[in-house]
Amino acid sequence: MKTRAIIFLASMLTLNSLTLSASSPTSFDDLIQWAILRAETNIKYKIGSYTDYIQVWYDLTSLIPRIENAELRARAEFLRLKAIEQGLWLLQGSGLEGQEIRPEGEAWLKAIGEYIYLAGPDWPWNRWSIRPDIWWKYCDLYSATSFSDDFAWEAASEDLPYECEGDLVCEVEKINRTYGRYLNKFPQGKYYRLALERIYNFLVVRVPELGFESIKKEDFSPEVWDELDGNLRSLYGVIVKTDTESKDEYSYSVLSNFERVFGDVVKDKKSSLPAIDKKSEDSNLYSGLSRTNFNILDQPPEIAMALWKKLKNEQAETKNQNQLGLIELEELICLEKMLSSRTVEDLLSGKVLEAADVSLIEGKHVKHEALLDLHKKFKNQAVSDDIAFYLTQNTFSRPGTSSYTGISASMIMREINEKEGLYLRLHPRGKYVPICLLILSNRWG
Repeated sequence: MKTRAIIFLASMLTLNSLTLSASSPTSFDDLIQWAILRAETNIKYKIGSYTDYIQVWYDLTSLIPRIENAELRARAEFLRLKAIEQGLWLLQGSGLEGQEIRPEGEAWLKAIGEYIYLAGPDWPWNRWSIRPDIWWKYCDLYSATSFSDDFAWEAASEDLPYECEGDLVCEVEKINRTYGRYLNKFPQGKYYRLALERIYNFLVVRVPELGFESIKKEDFSPEVWDELDGNLRSLYGVIVKTDTESKDEYSYSVLSNFERVFGDVVKDKKSSLPAIDKKSEDSNLYSGLSRTNFNILDQPPEIAMALWKKLKNEQAETKNQNQLGLIELEELICLEKMLSSRTVEDLLSGKVLEAADVSLIEGKHVKHEALLDLHKKFKNQAVSDDIAFYLTQNTFSRPGTSSYTGISASMIMREINEKEGLYLRLHPRGKYVPICLLILSNRWG
């Protein structure tokens, strides 16, 4: 019976267009590795239709109860939830307004009902998402594994089932329940700098947008003030804890800006500590993923546009070559984000771009050559390492690439050569070498 079960499960695990060994798995361990490799490939490359992710979910659901190794089981559980995330996205027509759930997925939606919620009807469109508490649940369940950190970050990054609509009290609560909660669990976690970046953007971009530079108790009712005060003190404690454990200028920058805005609340009197500009000439901000403004691609286009204009002004005043290289890199990242929502013609008519910037654009992307030229321009500066890493990991347009369905071993090798391979050739002793090696290790299982 055991052999029959293995053969039956193996028949369920179709590899679509992924090219693996010609032989089928001959043991349960082989079957697990096969299923995980298929899931990781589908999710990383976003190949296939929503039915492929549904099948991945069913396959892993069948196999997980039999996995004894905790680390391997956590890995499979993580991929199972990511399959839900990607499957939902495709099932709903990529979240386009007015799209309805396709009837083919109704049975699957019932099967995963405990994992998801439907945002609406007050939202612009109904949209299925994974419940954040599901990610937190698995974070605790697999707390002894390396994936606990990944589960927590997914939980922090997941949308909460409500909109704040510009309410400061609500937005502070959301920051506290997401990135604050992550940092409380993992003050030196894999994603702690990303969490700090989100909080930094909230403090220096979002709070002023809401019309606040500082707050006063008399501006709120007693009940609302107590709620705001509690969330601010909780978030402040988390940032202090992170700064104490990390001891770097990045966390100090977030802490000082928090005290600049909310010092009257969390301290007996407003802090005299000046807010630190993360681009200050004497700041050591170039040590391993420190400049998480790379993640401006995750921000709304309006924020990218505002940052792009700010960087343009800074560029003219900056004499430090290392800092100048970083500014020019961030300008390209902002430009890529702006192009994701507007055409070049729209940006030009809105007088956002200058004529010289058009030469950097191809279609709706920044040219691959633009980053290559930037790396060459600053090759003797420390920032060239950051440029090279982003060059190999970004979504910028690459010459000679075309859309295709299906992944073969040769295609995987080509992508490795263009990404991690390129970085290792440019900076064989760079600070991102461990990250590239980890990516390669995960890619090949």
